[in-house]
Amino acid sequence: MTILSILVPALQNRSYYKILKELNKQSKGLPVEVLCYADNGELTSGKKRNILTQSANGKYVAFVDDDDRVCKNYVASIINGCFSDADVITFDIIKRTPRKLDERQTFRVGIQDNLYINNYSGMTANHLCAWKTRVARLVEWPNDLGYGDDQVWYKTIHLLKNWSEFHIDEVLYIYQWHPTTTVNQTRDNVKKAKYRYRNGVFIYKNKNGKFAFNRREISNKIFVGKVMIL
Repeated sequence: MTILSILVPALQNRSYYKILKELNKQSKGLPVEVLCYADNGELTSGKKRNILTQSANGKYVAFVDDDDRVCKNYVASIINGCFSDADVITFDIIKRTPRKLDERQTFRVGIQDNLYINNYSGMTANHLCAWKTRVARLVEWPNDLGYGDDQVWYKTIHLLKNWSEFHIDEVLYIYQWHPTTTVNQTRDNVKKAKYRYRNGVFIYKNKNGKFAFNRREISNKIFVGKVMIL
């Protein structure tokens, strides 16, 4: 039985083979699969994430960005966390920027982004954490978004319920942020996209229109994960 599916949406003009090599090395002999979807930008990242999530065989899924790095204990530590049977396995990361010192951040359930916990910057548990596959599939990634799709996904999934969490108090991931290569932070995309909450509605704006998830449309029995045009 596959316990963990590591999902890597990639662009072929990036050195994604480096992260695949490291993940395969760490996964050797463990109940882990590494799935990668690489293209030249024909599909949006949202579309690729949907394909990978639906293709996963593991009990848990975790995304790794093609331009990031993982620590040597990444796979083993997450596998150990999976035996907790929590809905999501969270951990700490290093945010690495070209001009600033490395910043340690901690993913947690039930907190807002940039809330400090034990002197670390707290971040809402997102797609980089390991989620139970059945939970991850409750919310569909927006197929038409090539940036900001991660925020639409994780902000929506946290509206469903307060998910159970197993936290690993270790740095397992290195998020390599750069203003020219981190897609969500490019000047053009920052100009096009804005995020906000109003009256319980999460709204995503881009050049193609307005998209929203409304708390009133979410229940434990029925949830329409597709983005709705307002």
